Amino acid sequence: MLSLAAAWPLQAQAQEPDWEGKVISDVVPQGFVHENWRKSQEQAGLRKDLRMTQQKKDQAIKELFKTGKFQDVQIKVDPDKADPAKVVVTIAVTEYIIVEKVEFKGINEIPLNTLKPNLRISGGEPLNPFHLKQDREYIRDQYLQKGYHFSSVEESTRAGPVGVVLTWNVVEGPLVSVEEIVFTGPHNADNDGELRRFILSKENDSLFGIIPTSKNPFIERNLREDIERVKLWYRLEGWLDIQHGDNVFLEDLEFNEDKTRVTIRIHIEEGQRYKIRAVRYEFDATSRRIFTEQEIAGWLLSKPGEPYTENNANKDVAKIKEKYGERAYIQADINHNEIVDEFKRELDLVVSIRENDKIYVGRLVFEGNSKTREDVLRREFTRTGFLPGEEYNQTSLNRALQRVKDRQLIDAQTGGLSIRTQETDDPQTRDVIVDVKEGQTGTVRFAAGYSSSFGITGLLEFTQRNFDIADFPSSFDDMIGGTGFAGGGQFLRLRVAPAARRQSYTADFREPYVFGYEFGAGVRLYDINTLWESYDERRLGASVTFDKRFDPFIAQIALDGYQIDIRDVSSGAPPAVEELRGTNTVFSITPALILDTRDSFILPTSGFRLSISETYAGQILPGSFDFNKFQFEADVYLPLDTTENKLKHVMSFQTTFGYGSGMRQTEDIPIFERYYAGGRERPRGFNFRGMGPHENGDPVGGDALVIATAEYSYPIFVEFLRGAFFYDLGNLTPDFAGLRHEKWRNVVGFGIRFFIPQLGNIPVKLDFGFPLTKQQQDDRQTVTFDIGTLGF
Repeated sequence: MLSLAAAWPLQAQAQEPDWEGKVISDVVPQGFVHENWRKSQEQAGLRKDLRMTQQKKDQAIKELFKTGKFQDVQIKVDPDKADPAKVVVTIAVTEYIIVEKVEFKGINEIPLNTLKPNLRISGGEPLNPFHLKQDREYIRDQYLQKGYHFSSVEESTRAGPVGVVLTWNVVEGPLVSVEEIVFTGPHNADNDGELRRFILSKENDSLFGIIPTSKNPFIERNLREDIERVKLWYRLEGWLDIQHGDNVFLEDLEFNEDKTRVTIRIHIEEGQRYKIRAVRYEFDATSRRIFTEQEIAGWLLSKPGEPYTENNANKDVAKIKEKYGERAYIQADINHNEIVDEFKRELDLVVSIRENDKIYVGRLVFEGNSKTREDVLRREFTRTGFLPGEEYNQTSLNRALQRVKDRQLIDAQTGGLSIRTQETDDPQTRDVIVDVKEGQTGTVRFAAGYSSSFGITGLLEFTQRNFDIADFPSSFDDMIGGTGFAGGGQFLRLRVAPAARRQSYTADFREPYVFGYEFGAGVRLYDINTLWESYDERRLGASVTFDKRFDPFIAQIALDGYQIDIRDVSSGAPPAVEELRGTNTVFSITPALILDTRDSFILPTSGFRLSISETYAGQILPGSFDFNKFQFEADVYLPLDTTENKLKHVMSFQTTFGYGSGMRQTEDIPIFERYYAGGRERPRGFNFRGMGPHENGDPVGGDALVIATAEYSYPIFVEFLRGAFFYDLGNLTPDFAGLRHEKWRNVVGFGIRFFIPQLGNIPVKLDFGFPLTKQQQDDRQTVTFDIGTLGF
């Protein structure tokens, strides 16, 4: 044995080629007709003056085969006759035949300009069998992905002058759509709708389940994933035995006679759903137990005796983490696991809690805000109490980020905010870095349309949601690049809205933090000319608003003054208009108190907003009239459910009550200061100012107004598109007593809400209202279109 072991190295050495290690004197090509010899030699890595080895030979063959251009590769090494100490290397190849061009027959449903770039073989390329197989599978796969289940792909070749012409022959077959997805077997059919939404395969769309609207293609490869998704859904909902054996399988594919529709049958044996026997809490030995088990149990969806769902268990873990985050335990480690009793179909839900240390905010750093001033961003964090040295309250941080988003200082489409933390020397302190990606906050909007009230309309509007009146452009590039007059968190809007019967010119400016303090100020200038049915009106004025915030309260006072000219009054005009012919002036002061706990100004999903205001006109102020108006508004938002993508179903209730009366020498409030209802002002289902008292066909408004709304909204597509169903109740009467006697309007309807990214995510509402009760004088309008305003 020892002698054999000693002899092995000698034997291995004897098997080495006699040219091993010799210098290459020349490299000779053989069989290269179409392929570039110099390029192939470089790929082989063999050249003159290198030492030839078996390893280099093997690697060269491998590299040349990798190019896909050669059917065979041989490398011969011969002694150099002129110098036996050197060798001559011959690289002999057999090239694949060249494809002169590629033709396609039978392809109609897939654009060739999208198909050709992804094929391995094109004109001038070798006819490599492996690449040919890849291309065949790729073309077939493209048809399968589009629902052409019975398509076939074959290739053929014919000789050409220097190679072959490759032809792809495709039989597309019919487009197969999913007519129906049927779940069979012993299972609760009430879950079928949820299962259909959860799997990849989708039934053909239809209106009200009757009128076909669009086809959803049958993609066979999705079926394997569908089976796993059905099992996952059941497991998440507490049917833990669903994973064992063949409890879920594809039972049948049933095609109609012309192979254009298929019914998918999936067999389900769901078994018994597991129930929660007990919920237990396991605290780490180092935990302080800042919450009692009773407190934690009150937050959970998972309750003893209830069916177990992993979805609820995950939500429970998230809720506990949220509660710990509110107390600055952002590193709390919360998990859940289950102790399963398969015999009784019960389980114990065990929630493990490791609190770790409370964390404090070190430095608060903003990076990437080249345009927006740091103090503009920092003050939103100050408002919510997220400050250096304070506890790291996750809820306060989220509210600060939401405030920046709501104020649209950072464009949500082209920019954003993200949070990073960095450890410090103190293990209980984290520096917080806010990464700012700024986008466009200024928009220019052009629009045209038609209004039933004002005829053909146009719009030219410039809006800058991150304006800075003190930031003068240093160059023309600053002006056109958006860095001039920007970054101060102020709001500016210049708007020109001409129409056939109304011309409107307005300018709005708001500074939310005057001199850096929590005092807000706004100015509005306007010139509005309106041609009503029986008279013309021009309103020229200005308003100034001041407010002070005492979160969640806001104290506000507004000063308004305008001149209104009533002219071209027709003989059929209401008497209230005839009395005001000529020039009138109104000066008023309106104090208001607002309580606002909404989680968002733009798209609130929880909280409420209460507002009480009283307008005083005339009296100690100059002007043509003396009157007062009291108004109360209440908006409440209740989250009903949250999807897996954290999108919320929301129920909201809105109430408006307004009452006004003349004072001193003014018996009646002037017609242009009365309350009006209908259109975007609610209730929906009526024309602009279409609900309420009319005289000679013209709306004349009223002194008493009540409007109440209940609305359910739900997500359709991410956060940019939502649907809604609503019920509006309202009344508008000449005096307060009329609210008890006049007929109330009841409206039901539906609508959509969406955001236009090009306009800075301004919310848009499109509603369809159908009055159940109305007065004979009311002016109906089914469709209401409203572009929302920023909430401050």
